[in-house]
Amino acid sequence: MSIVANSHSIKLILHIPLKSVDHSFTLYKIIILPERISPDKFVQYAIDYPYLAIQVSQHGYIPFTEEDYSKCVSSSITVCPLDSAIFNKQRLTCAASLFFQSPNSQQLCKRNLLLNYQQSTMIQHRNIWIYHFPTPRQLTVRCPGNEASPPRTQVLVNAGLLINASACHVSTADLHIYPTLRGSMQTERDTPHIFLPDKVAIILPHESQQLHEMTTPNLQALDNIQSRLATPLHSTDIDSLMHVHQRSQDSQTEICWHKIAIIVTIIIVLVGFGYFLLRSHCDKLRCAATKALDTESASPTQQPRTPEPQPRNTEQNVVFSSYSVHHAS
Repeated sequence: MSIVANSHSIKLILHIPLKSVDHSFTLYKIIILPERISPDKFVQYAIDYPYLAIQVSQHGYIPFTEEDYSKCVSSSITVCPLDSAIFNKQRLTCAASLFFQSPNSQQLCKRNLLLNYQQSTMIQHRNIWIYHFPTPRQLTVRCPGNEASPPRTQVLVNAGLLINASACHVSTADLHIYPTLRGSMQTERDTPHIFLPDKVAIILPHESQQLHEMTTPNLQALDNIQSRLATPLHSTDIDSLMHVHQRSQDSQTEICWHKIAIIVTIIIVLVGFGYFLLRSHCDKLRCAATKALDTESASPTQQPRTPEPQPRNTEQNVVFSSYSVHHAS
């Protein structure tokens, strides 16, 4: 509202925003709670924008930062300046994919792995309390006007909603919530009740198996560092952890192939070296045989040796005899 005045009159100028279907949005505040995946491990989404304005027709949305929300004027309706583009439903961000329950929200959102998470959470939104208990907690509810009846107790774990309990005293072993005091003579007798939402999978089945396989050996070193630093909470980016695990498996496979290649190369070198030695030995034998043949061909031709005739033994048994010879006269 603006005021313009002079010496004769005063004018009040009211700025009334015009409302149309395309300019009507429902503004949501995003509250991120971790999801249990094993007895000592939790996974939590990492959201860049804490607010999300969804078009009434649900054809578009606008992500809001804290600075953008500070520009809004809140009353019975919230009026915000439209100084950013409206995203189409087909072009999803992480928060929008979670709101529209897109099946590929695990690929669009960054997720953190939490170890030894023990922090309880209770956040109030009007007459609703949003709670998250990592371990079972006994919740006690005492409402005014029911002092004669015993307080209501219930064991709660994980996330849920506590509805119509803003006027009651709520307590656990480590948390206390005092009733909201209202400056009114009227009261509402709404019975407090607890709403347990359906469990939505934050990780895929194959990712759960990989986390079970790799966190036991791979995070022992991180646990040792954590015990040295005495920090009760450790947060690790799941996508980075998956990438490191995949890279380590690829490195192991690459090292295995390198070993096989080195062994095959050594075998080939040894076989080649053996073949070289064998061929050298054969060449030496062939060279020696060739030299021997050349030597024989260079020497004079030898006549074949004929056996020498043996002297005949002419001695025979000779008998000498004498005769008398008479001469004729």
